[in-house]
Amino acid sequence: MVSSHHGIRQLWINLTQNIARWKRERLAGRAAGVIARDRIAWPDVAPLASAVRYATPALIFGLRLWAAVCLALYVAFWLQLDDAQWAGTSAAIVCQPSLAASLRRGSSRMLGTATEPSRS
Repeated sequence: MVSSHHGIRQLWINLTQNIARWKRERLAGRAAGVIARDRIAWPDVAPLASAVRYATPALIFGLRLWAAVCLALYVAFWLQLDDAQWAGTSAAIVCQPSLAASLRRGSSRMLGTATEPSRS
């Protein structure tokens, strides 16, 4: 217990000494007319913007897939279906990268389910 207290005390002393040293260095730099060395150099955002622009269709598809699966699971649990996981799986299978293809495939799947003869 004593060594733990001593360690915390030493950390506190080191921290206060480092803060005091940093303040002295900063004030000395200002007095000498030196530009502050602690200014943040912001990175170039052009490569990041280019990467986001390139990845936008995939991000939109991912968000649409996530929303479809969440909505299907919500409805399945709300209806208290026995195997609710299949609703999310079906939504993931039906989802396509283009919205038109997704809607076409989803409507075909619903039509097929509705017209399928019941099995005994």
